[in-house]
Order: sequence, then C-alpha cells, then structure tokens
Amino acid sequence: MGKEHYLGIDVGGSTIVYGVITAEGLLIKEKSSSTNPERGASVILNEILRTCEALIEEDSSIVGVGMGLPGTVDPQRGIARDCPNLHWLNIDVLAPFRTGLRVPVYLENDVRCMALAEHTFGAARGTENAICIALGTGIGSGIFVRGDLLRGTSGAAGEVGHMTLIPGGGEQCSCRNSGCWETLASASAIIRNARLGMERAGRMGIPTLLKDPLDGKKVTHAALKGDSIALAVFEEAGKYLGIGLANLVNLFNPECIVIGGGMSLAGDLLFSPAKNEMLKRGMPNPLQDVRIVSAELGCSAGVIGAALLCLLGTIK
Repeated sequence: MGKEHYLGIDVGGSTIVYGVITAEGLLIKEKSSSTNPERGASVILNEILRTCEALIEEDSSIVGVGMGLPGTVDPQRGIARDCPNLHWLNIDVLAPFRTGLRVPVYLENDVRCMALAEHTFGAARGTENAICIALGTGIGSGIFVRGDLLRGTSGAAGEVGHMTLIPGGGEQCSCRNSGCWETLASASAIIRNARLGMERAGRMGIPTLLKDPLDGKKVTHAALKGDSIALAVFEEAGKYLGIGLANLVNLFNPECIVIGGGMSLAGDLLFSPAKNEMLKRGMPNPLQDVRIVSAELGCSAGVIGAALLCLLGTIK
C-alpha cells in the first residue's frame, strides 16, 4: 500500500487553491481557479466537487479532503455561517461532498487552516501556546492553547481583527463596528491611508511615488524607496499593529506570535514600529516569554492547513 495523501482546498474571495500533501506536509500538487463569488454558492461548490473528483481519480492515495473558508464556519455541521467575501450566509457546504465523494471531508475557517499549517510544519512548530495571525485585507488568527486550536462556543474564536482599539471612532469595519484593529493595521488600512496621503500631497504639490491604482505591494515598494508618505503610513499601521499584539500578549501569554499574510512581506516597515509599541504596552512577564516571528509557509499555508484537517483528525 502506498503512502496516504490529503487534499486541501483554500477558498478565497478571488481564488480557489487546491493542494495535495503527504503526511510529512510536503505539497506535491497545486492548482487554482477563479472564485467569481457572483456565481453563487451552489455553482462554486459544484465546481469544487467536480475538481475534487478529478484529483482523486488522478491520485488514488487521497484519503481525505479539507476545506478552508474565509469567514465564520460550523466545522461539526459543515455550515458556512457567514462568509462576507463570498456572500455566503448559512450555507450547507459539505452536504454535496459527503454524498459525492468516497472520502471524509472537513471544514474550517481559512486562517485557522493557515495556523494549523504553521503550528504543525512552520514557524510555530513545537510550541504549546501560540497565536498565528494573517495580516491581509483583514486580520484573522488561529490561537493554540496547550496545543489545541481554540474554536469557541460557536466556532468564532480568533476574530482578533475585530478588537476595538478606538472606541466610538475610526473607520467603519465590515463587521459594522468602528475602530476595529483591522481598520487600523491591515492592508486595507494601509492602502486607504496611502491614498489619502497621496491626495493631500497632490493638492499641496508635494511629489510622491504613490500612484493609483494602489495595492499593498505598491505602498511597500514606495516606502522601501524612501517615500515619506508611504513611510508615515507604515509607521502608523505598525503602531496599531503593536497595540493589538500587546493586547494578545497580555491576554494569552503565548510562546510565539507568528505573523503571515500578504502585508507581512513588508517586514520591518511594519514589524519595527509594532514591536516598539508592543514593548511599551505589554506586561513585563509575558513580554519576556514571547517571540514575534514571520510565517514560514508563505501563500501555501492555507491549503496545507486545510489538508491537515484530515491528517490531524481535528474534527471528531
């Protein structure tokens, strides 16, 4: 009998990534397709099912399928409670897979999948108490307490991006609150503030390297080239990132905090002001215990973690 393989699916608002891994976490096959959320849940899920069938037909060693979704999910019932980027609300995701596939299928939040991968094979391996943060369009996390992934009563634990840092102020968040952490330190916040700075500079005749259309990579590039507006944007975002990290350090006393996601590629542009702010606000004892480290598995972490749902048997 050959070695068993596991199929992971990382469903994002723009892209669906499929990956097959070994028990050692080696990614041996990867492919992707466009999500196009406007097609609706049933069309997208049917496409994913057909792709899974084809991949299992190609590789008879696949013994399980795991899927990560961007939003609140009920892993036990296989339901997407609320996935705003997909426009899915209370969708029974796994029903067609349980009848259409001959292997077990598992469901989890996408950032928790990333966290599972980093905790098992990446930067948090060997730790008991760790927090893995995805710093992208929003901010999400997977939190490990004594080695177990924290899910909460309704599967919503780890929504750290919705900690309120500015009560009664700041930008409105997708959660309909305002002043949330992700409105202050995410890629969305960095792009928004860079655009505001660029517009002000234009009115005042101040030259800048920032040009529309903006994205996180362009703002990062401008900052690395010394653009004063981009540098100020990262300084502010880093400060708020550090405030949120201090809250997590004080609350959970982790051994390490792993930071991944697209904006983590900005490196010290964000991490230097974040660490400085965290050191100002964190309690001395937990600060002595914690390491802030970069994620190791890159953009494949989500799909590896989704596949790990099968390997680790995280759903009983």
